[in-house]
Amino acid sequence: ELNQYYRKSSKQRQVVLTEDMVENMKAETGLNLENMFTKLAEGLQVLKIEALQLIELRFFENRSFKEMGVILNVTENNAKVRTYRVLDKLKKQLGNVEV
Repeated sequence: ELNQYYRKSSKQRQVVLTEDMVENMKAETGLNLENMFTKLAEGLQVLKIEALQLIELRFFENRSFKEMGVILNVTENNAKVRTYRVLDKLKKQLGNVEV
């Protein structure tokens, strides 16, 4: 259902980044994101909807990998692998980042 909703929906979504969300992303990715909101927003815009769902579930909704797996109808391990692949892709898009 979630996938169908996002496929059918062509609306622009807005995400409000709070300091806690940035800290969670920083802790998990090892990136210094405080001064990178613009670059981060640009990086998120080029990701596919499926990749955005992973980022959204993990960091904006603070879901566990187990919960993500249930929502996306995949295993917990698969949700984790997909999420870290998206994070790696995002890191590459951001280029040289001060750690």
